[in-house]
Amino acid sequence: MNSFVNSNTPIKLSDYSGKVVLIDFWEVWCGPCMVSMPKVQHLYDQCKVKGLEVLAIINDTKQLEPSIRIVKNKQYSYPMLLGNA
Repeated sequence: MNSFVNSNTPIKLSDYSGKVVLIDFWEVWCGPCMVSMPKVQHLYDQCKVKGLEVLAIINDTKQLEPSIRIVKNKQYSYPMLLGNA
């Protein structure tokens, strides 16, 4: 998977072996997703020093540009990935 906002470095799930990882699947048209993302960011901010990793995955490539705008405007700092489903 490639991080589409935070980095151009491909992410391998094997890099997260043995770690606690929250995987958040989201789309711009998903109301509950938009509500939960600030909460996920807060959790990440509070727990990343304790080893929590968060990966957010979007699969709707038609909504890539709006997704990028949301992530940048809201300043989400956990990796945002473009899935390949």
